Amino acid sequence: QGHTVPLDKQTATGWGYIELPNDANLSDNRFYFVFGPPPARQTVIVTQQTRFARAVEMIVTSPLSPASDYNAQVISPDQLYTIDWQKTSLIVWHGPLPMSDQAEQLETFVQSGRPIVFFPPQQPDDTAWCGVSWGRWVKSPPNEPWLIQNWRGDSDLLRHTDNGTPLPLGKLQIHQYCTLNNAGSPLATLDDTAPFITRGANGRGFYYFCATLPTAA
Repeated sequence: QGHTVPLDKQTATGWGYIELPNDANLSDNRFYFVFGPPPARQTVIVTQQTRFARAVEMIVTSPLSPASDYNAQVISPDQLYTIDWQKTSLIVWHGPLPMSDQAEQLETFVQSGRPIVFFPPQQPDDTAWCGVSWGRWVKSPPNEPWLIQNWRGDSDLLRHTDNGTPLPLGKLQIHQYCTLNNAGSPLATLDDTAPFITRGANGRGFYYFCATLPTAA
């Protein structure tokens, strides 16, 4: 504690370890560390709708940390081959759920510990990904939008801000949502108990389904 290791100013990246003298528990005597500039946060937005792409791009490129770069790439589902899988940290998927080779690629991505967020297509079908499929679109009664009644604010996507302030999800009005089949663990539900955001696990990573779109309708 309080010990400083001087580094050459030309050394931008590197690694090292701290080792304690041998004791009864040898497994915790060595601690490794790495240092260097933070990697760029690359998000791939898979959609064919410009309005959806713009809304999501504004979110994912808003810097949480001034020391990091936040980038976004917008592609259509048939351009999945252009993704640099090693540099991509998040995928946002809007449209029919992937099948065959595309489905396997996305499963491998999640299994490596990186997340995917799915948004519903305009015309849902019976395709399932990791056992989850979209149902049907439901519209709220006129002038009676649904409200998010319950959500998890202690962790995950909807957790409180760093200073403990809860997100104002209770004020969000939902005019349309798409039902989900075998949705997994709900992180938020509408006032009729329908799942709004759900989470599933595959390998070391998580995948999420959001039941509506970030547009005024």
